[in-house]
Amino acid sequence: MATVKLDLRRDVKFKDNHLPIVMVIIANRKKLVIHMGHTVQPDHWDAEKGLPNSKCPNSAHLKGLLLKKLSQAGKEVLRMEEETGRVDLQALKIILKPHEEAKGIQEYAQIIADNLLEAGKIGNSKAYLSTISKLNKFNGDKQLNFAEFNYKKLLEFEQFMAGKKIHTNTISFYMRTLRAIFNRAVKEGVCKEANYVFRDYTIRNEETRKRAITKPEIDAIRNLELEAGTPVEFARDMFMFSFYTRGMNLIDIAFLKKTDIQNGRIEYSRRKTAQLFSVKLIDAANNILKQYENDTPFLFPVIKRKGKEYLDYVSFKRLINKKLKDVALEAKITTTLTTYVARYSWATIAKRQGITTAIISEGLGHESEQTTQVYLDSFENEVLDRANELVTG
Repeated sequence: MATVKLDLRRDVKFKDNHLPIVMVIIANRKKLVIHMGHTVQPDHWDAEKGLPNSKCPNSAHLKGLLLKKLSQAGKEVLRMEEETGRVDLQALKIILKPHEEAKGIQEYAQIIADNLLEAGKIGNSKAYLSTISKLNKFNGDKQLNFAEFNYKKLLEFEQFMAGKKIHTNTISFYMRTLRAIFNRAVKEGVCKEANYVFRDYTIRNEETRKRAITKPEIDAIRNLELEAGTPVEFARDMFMFSFYTRGMNLIDIAFLKKTDIQNGRIEYSRRKTAQLFSVKLIDAANNILKQYENDTPFLFPVIKRKGKEYLDYVSFKRLINKKLKDVALEAKITTTLTTYVARYSWATIAKRQGITTAIISEGLGHESEQTTQVYLDSFENEVLDRANELVTG
């Protein structure tokens, strides 16, 4: 007998503490998880009934939507059991979540998010889930139709987010994700080209403060005498390891395995882009690895719980970025220190050493030098002044 129920997915959490609602179907000792396209706070969920409770905003409307989908799934399961004696989960997934039957923008985006999640691209999936959540709040949990989402509606969505005091660059993030949804929908024939709303819309960005620090500041961080075995020392070491490995992203550091070291090099696939990297381990990076030897398959003692790997990473990231504030204080650095500063700094210091943008771009794994330019800080005025004096004589 197959079971069909609604539950919360607790390994994917949003900043506002919301959790995605999922339908869980278990048959033939296998499990199928389908996202419902809605999120709730944990205390707004009745675990016994598998439905939102009375604390949840628009609970009656949301219950109706969920029960309708639950009923559809239950009927399909019964039909399969009666006709074939078994439940084909893959066929069930196609029946319940086909692209052609995506009646709204949120439903279609949910299909994309589900596919990304299955491919292990949790961060990318969360970008779509976050945008779905914003669209639901904007439209009162009602589906938005591709044909009806015109330029006026797009501006209203932007104004809605601005009214919620969301920063310009965060609004830009949601708009870029929404644009990606429309781009894919047009390619797959879900949205007509005539209804492509981003043709006359420009996504605005605010220039952010450059995050690179100087070589002397990097040296100051490296030379700090910190108490051994403390979280502050661990944060400093993770920052320096990123710097030593051409600005390796923190998520890639967390998931590095011992088998990734081959012939004195780290051979790994970047989780964000699936791009292959080969980085020579310099002595300083090797020393950090030796310091954190452990009995897990991973190079660093970060990923410890099976099935909750991403949650382990999120806790790790939160700890490192929190403790890097203490590192900055110790090193007398005024720049807000995060792990991404190591990546920006590697690129900027390389530029100041005379290394070409093309080589820096390849080192960072960028598809174009234009992307790399975003990382590179401007040369200080005095450097340009000296150059001008040399040129003009």
